[in-house]
Amino acid sequence: FKDGLYQHMLGTGVHVFLGKSHSVDTVMLDARFEPPRGHIESYIDDIDLCMELQVYCISDSQRGLLFPNGRFQEMLGPGQYAFLGKRFTLTLCTMETAFEINDGNLEAFLRDAALAPLLQVYDIQDQEIGLLFHRDSFMKALKPGRHVYLGEFFSLRKAPVHEAFDTYGLDVGVFQRDSTLASMLMVFDLRDNERGLLYKDSLFVKMLPPGRSVFLGKSFFLTVAKLGEEFLPGQVDFEVYRKDEALSKLLHCFDIKADQRGLLYKDDIYVKMLEPGKYAFLGNEHRVDLFPVD
Repeated sequence: FKDGLYQHMLGTGVHVFLGKSHSVDTVMLDARFEPPRGHIESYIDDIDLCMELQVYCISDSQRGLLFPNGRFQEMLGPGQYAFLGKRFTLTLCTMETAFEINDGNLEAFLRDAALAPLLQVYDIQDQEIGLLFHRDSFMKALKPGRHVYLGEFFSLRKAPVHEAFDTYGLDVGVFQRDSTLASMLMVFDLRDNERGLLYKDSLFVKMLPPGRSVFLGKSFFLTVAKLGEEFLPGQVDFEVYRKDEALSKLLHCFDIKADQRGLLYKDDIYVKMLEPGKYAFLGNEHRVDLFPVD
């Protein structure tokens, strides 16, 4: 400094000046730079100092994670910070976005009194998918494992794989745009005159009503049955379907013995004769009149 004004940075060594107008303040290398006099703007015109100085500005919506030599040291709040030396790196985190943190640093993060309350630690088990929300808006899907996020107003909802998928009142397209969920979601749309026969691993699960149904996992497939039509032609056993309470109310089954024939009517209009066998119809439009064969 000369007459109290900053001049330039001096390196290691002995420096001699003639006169009493000069003074020297020492600062630590590889440490946080606190301007000894005035504001940091007074120093940035010095090219030599700027080569050694790292200056960071953290906005109100951000937090900074400081890493000297690659090891977490502390979280910095909004403001301007300067460091002298090249061993520091700063990771800026926006509080309104899902910023995922390396789990390897978790213990060090949790020891920071300012940072720990802002951390969200989520453990997703096998056969689960985590749904990360921010202020009720879906952000992303999380695969099994541990996930650590820095931010506020986040919440996690868990979705079991191979089960019905809850969209929480959102359009399913919101979830289908997620790269993880895109290949896992199965969406079935049924018209008013249709009912869905849902199978899981080739076993019948239940009947789906009209509208949209969403499932997570690829173990499902659907057979569509229409009201007023024959139910699964060629099927010989309907008992598994009659165990579904909603389906049993719609299903009308007929067993025509070997010495019988059936006359099939729909809305009291003759349709055809039925040979011996088991038949079922969805809805109450059909009736079968049986008659013996000599």
